[in-house]
Amino acid sequence: MDNMESITHRFIGLVRPLVGGRAVYVADQDAIITASTDPGLIGRRHEGARVAILSSQIVRISQHDLPQYPGSGEGVILPLSGPDWRGAVGICGTPAEVEEQGNLLRLCLTQHLERSALAGSQLYKDYRQRLLQLLIYGECPGQELQRLCTLLGVQLQFPMRALVLSSGGRSMIKDGSLTALLIDRGFINPQRDVYGVEGDRFVLLRYAPPPEPGEPTIARQLYDLVREHFMVEPVLARGEACEDYLGLCASYREANWLSRLGQGYRDMSDRAQEAQYLLGQVDPGACERLIGPIYRDMRHQFTGEFEDIISTIEFYCTGEGLAAAAGQLHIHKNTLIYRIKKVSSIAGVEKESAFVKEFFLRLLVQYHRQHTRKP
Repeated sequence: MDNMESITHRFIGLVRPLVGGRAVYVADQDAIITASTDPGLIGRRHEGARVAILSSQIVRISQHDLPQYPGSGEGVILPLSGPDWRGAVGICGTPAEVEEQGNLLRLCLTQHLERSALAGSQLYKDYRQRLLQLLIYGECPGQELQRLCTLLGVQLQFPMRALVLSSGGRSMIKDGSLTALLIDRGFINPQRDVYGVEGDRFVLLRYAPPPEPGEPTIARQLYDLVREHFMVEPVLARGEACEDYLGLCASYREANWLSRLGQGYRDMSDRAQEAQYLLGQVDPGACERLIGPIYRDMRHQFTGEFEDIISTIEFYCTGEGLAAAAGQLHIHKNTLIYRIKKVSSIAGVEKESAFVKEFFLRLLVQYHRQHTRKP
């Protein structure tokens, strides 16, 4: 924890523009002013602060009270107390006019002191882990989430997305060196992002503004940094951006599933990887009902060339283009187009969008593999 004086100096710097020119000050446990918007007050002993600290009560000093508080001016002084610190915060002005501001100042300064005491402790790590779990497992936002955000000084900002990183057995996730690197390089903003370790993977829920045209995504830059800095071949998976808590949970499920596909960079914005994810979510019973009859009809209609048709679909779904797929199959491009149209017609998706068509074709390939796999 930083010492109280350094914390209160930072606090005074933050509130200076917000108090309309009024003098604000913080006194230590001995009622000595250690920080103030008025440098002339620093080092003075404040009688009103002494009374507030000893009584643990708010002290209001009006014009007619000044003789009781030598060296003080009009204002409100509010006591501060915590496990490791005591003091007071005050604001100058007519008590009726400044008391509300004084209460807000005490609340904000207390939170600053609590966060400083928390930072770096095991409790801080536990709170961050709990906040991460609330968000990735879809527990309804409520008082606990708000309380944790307040304690940790986190202000969530949407759109957000989930990133999941696996290090291939290296200790950089468990020992904290990955977290330290990402904070140092600006990939994590602890006041806005949520991060932690879940199982053997590092999870980052990050603010996700759209990238500038032509710029690599933040996730791609992060992947390259980790690979070069730690000299590993990591897995980094990026879920879709979202606008609410339920979407953030879905983004985590996407990234977590993609992260299990093997080394490299995985991204739900890649159509082929999105299709892989969606295929992985299909219920086997539903797949049998939907694809089974179409698959059997294809086997009947393509007797003698069925394996060629399956190979055609596989190469077509690589996304490398018709000419490349035809070249790999050693057939004319028009032959490939004819086969895909024929299959789409049998599946009843010839009038659907390109994505829906490709999704059905991938389902057919997956179904074929499952039913021809050797025991």
